[in-house]
Amino acid sequence: MESLLFLKYLFRTAAVLAVLCVFFNVFLREETFHKFNRWAIFVSCIAAFIVPLFVFTYTYSPITGIVQITGFHYTSFRFLFLSHETAIFQGITTIYFVGVFISLLIKVLPIISVSRKLRRSREIKTFTIRGRLIKVYLTEHGYSFSWMNNIVISEQESNLNEINEHYILKHECGHVLARHSYDIIFIDILVSLQWFNPFAYLFRQYLKDIQEFQADSYVADSELDRIGYLSVLLKTAMHHNNISFSALCFVNSLKDRIVMLSRNNSSSASKLKVCYIPIVLMFCLYFFAEMTLV
Repeated sequence: MESLLFLKYLFRTAAVLAVLCVFFNVFLREETFHKFNRWAIFVSCIAAFIVPLFVFTYTYSPITGIVQITGFHYTSFRFLFLSHETAIFQGITTIYFVGVFISLLIKVLPIISVSRKLRRSREIKTFTIRGRLIKVYLTEHGYSFSWMNNIVISEQESNLNEINEHYILKHECGHVLARHSYDIIFIDILVSLQWFNPFAYLFRQYLKDIQEFQADSYVADSELDRIGYLSVLLKTAMHHNNISFSALCFVNSLKDRIVMLSRNNSSSASKLKVCYIPIVLMFCLYFFAEMTLV
């Protein structure tokens, strides 16, 4: 029974995550308040795992048509696989945890790769911004990226051009100051727990896009020559083999970044669209409720 209960919770979590992902894409994805959107994704992901834990119970009388809420309970799991459960449910649960382990392992490998690259790269300078000590490294090959308080600049991308290197460094500083490395850890754990759910990967991509938009905004807001930064991005789009502003996995769409950076700021009233989150969660609680006929 425990495995079946857990699988029910798991797929309910996947359903909530899917609905919230669709609504985020419809209402908030095109807005320019990137920090707000970032937190909207965090709240959505956490809520998707919490809401299915609570199940309301109610009674319904077909004769009178009266619905009465009788209470609620939360789901607990003991994972005792020695019970008299159907073997198929135990098997599916085991496959799920094997998938989680493999997914986490795959996510850890890039972090190990980054640590190795930092050790092989040459430290060129250290500076402090907003009380954070940032170390800058130079590497001959590969891509520029940031991880925690470390920035690696690729000679191949910057072409040893001071303007290009300045914008790359500024962009990566935007990632560091916004603590985007922790976002990656958070969303990778989420994806590992929902490795079978395509909407989890979609949320991951949305978050990575927001990170790039946020870093671009940091550069544009701190530079007098906003047009100059846009022109560098345009050159990147046309000759991405020569310049790249990508982050850890550098899979971002430069076209979307240019369009977003050129867009007028969204109105504060647009933030009210986030009200879809509590509405969706309430409907999910309703659909997950257990009914008793009287």
